[in-house]
Amino acid sequence: MKKEARNEMTGYPSIDRPWLKYYSDEAINVEIPHMTAYDYICLCNKNRLNETAINYFGRLITYEELFHKINKCASQFAQLGVGKGDIVSICMPTTVETIVAFYALNSIGAISDMLDPRSNKDQLKFYLKENESEILVLFDACYFKIKEIISETNIQKVILVSAADSMPTVTKIGYYIKNRKKQKKSLHDDLFITWKKFCELEENNKGKVVEYEKNKSALLVHSSGTVGTPKGILLSNDNLNALAFQYKLTSLELNRRERFLTAIPAFAAFGMVASVHLPLSLGLYTIVQPRVTAENMVKLCLKYKPNHCNTVPHNYEVLTSSKTVKDLSFFHNLGCGGDMINENLEKKIEDELIRKKSKGKLYKGWGMSELASTATLEMPTCRKIGSVGIPLVKNIISIFEPGTDKELTYDEVTEPIEKNVASYDLSEMDWAEYLTHFTYLVEGLKDYRDELSKKHSDIDQKICDILHYIELCETDDNEAADLVELLRVCRENRRDIKDELQRIEYFQNNLGTNANAAKAKQALKCIKGLETRK
Repeated sequence: MKKEARNEMTGYPSIDRPWLKYYSDEAINVEIPHMTAYDYICLCNKNRLNETAINYFGRLITYEELFHKINKCASQFAQLGVGKGDIVSICMPTTVETIVAFYALNSIGAISDMLDPRSNKDQLKFYLKENESEILVLFDACYFKIKEIISETNIQKVILVSAADSMPTVTKIGYYIKNRKKQKKSLHDDLFITWKKFCELEENNKGKVVEYEKNKSALLVHSSGTVGTPKGILLSNDNLNALAFQYKLTSLELNRRERFLTAIPAFAAFGMVASVHLPLSLGLYTIVQPRVTAENMVKLCLKYKPNHCNTVPHNYEVLTSSKTVKDLSFFHNLGCGGDMINENLEKKIEDELIRKKSKGKLYKGWGMSELASTATLEMPTCRKIGSVGIPLVKNIISIFEPGTDKELTYDEVTEPIEKNVASYDLSEMDWAEYLTHFTYLVEGLKDYRDELSKKHSDIDQKICDILHYIELCETDDNEAADLVELLRVCRENRRDIKDELQRIEYFQNNLGTNANAAKAKQALKCIKGLETRK
């Protein structure tokens, strides 16, 4: 019997669940599969092994080849002593190796700790020490950053991966020529091994495939710290599979063999869950790219003509407003999240899609890392400007009075709580964590500031290059419009970086001084001394 919204509404979302009217009987009553993330993509594609799973710079990998790579990689990890419950850190952009490593670890019951390769060395040291991982799969561009701090961690083996490892030969040669000026790495140390050498390890110890366990951790992602101290977030096989499975139950048409562009990095929950696990579990033709930005989104879409994509609003803004793009009829679903979007921009993108012959729509969603990315989603049967859709069918959304567990009704409004000393329960404060975070923050500021200054300099150079090109070369109207748009994006990015540099300066001058960091370390030492006293 269909579990429709109650006729007698109570006013409480968790009881009424009015969104169920948009779902079928089958969607409401079906159970989410109970299995590991790897077993789930195997189950979903067992009868279509010869279909393309991944397109990586033109190299096509079938589901059969992908599963073979994963099984072999699982054996190699087992050879290094990795087993059930172990944490292995993966500091990578989205490449074939990132995907293979995650599912290989998942198949033997290990947990993938996803780290952002853009992090500075102090941040990486903090995460590696916190998780006590002994194996690190590392993007080779981060080699020198890691080499400086590796002795201060528990890492016993580093597997270096190049973005070119799975590229076709011609593309790989071009990549190495383009990057030939970068400093060469010295791999004489037994601590480091290349991905190629890792794959050649003698398979004396086959990876033991583990049985599914309910709520068993599979993925560790890290919050950005935008609403507090950055933290690790554990997601289970059930979390990953629930999201992928519930997309099948929406009215979105995501059909096998259709093209999906991975535009969110795999080190984020939105990336690994909603942009890797989701399309692979749906049997989509997944276009994998290490880096997708507003600047290269246009080229990627014109080259690969994806039918589906999940990315941030700004990427869609640049894509749809580009004069180079005349036809977007290949786009079916434009999943939008990860950042705010106002109604004017939403309408602008929608208008451009229509003008450029696309029947696809912008489908907005809301979620967070703790929810494996998506919690609510728009779909063809439920769309409205300014909305973020309805809960996925197995989710329940409630409204609570801030700071309490009291559920509110739809139209009930509480007075906003003014933040003051009384708003914080200091008995819940982890003083050691707070002081540690403060000292790492102060110590990492120099590298972060230098990184931002370099980005600012690079953008200034790019702006100069564009202006020189406009001055020296003849351009048609379309190319000129694209260059103007690129200038706008560059200038916006430059402004954002300058604002961030100004914020850093305010912090450093008033609070984040070396003297205060030293005081924090002394206070931390005293607090830890309390733990060891007799």
